[in-house]
Amino acid sequence: MNQVFNETYKLSNGVVIPKLGLGTWLLDDDQAEQAVRNALSIGYRHKGNRSV
Repeated sequence: MNQVFNETYKLSNGVVIPKLGLGTWLLDDDQAEQAVRNALSIGYRHKGNRSV
């Protein structure tokens, strides 16, 4: 299972990103903020940025 955390995609511009992204769309604002803070604090860098 830990293998998925190390898998990546290579984009057409050569940038490599993790396959596993942080999804927050079902969370309320406070939960999403805390989830992103926690993820960033442990080095997570792949997240979606969607405006609602």
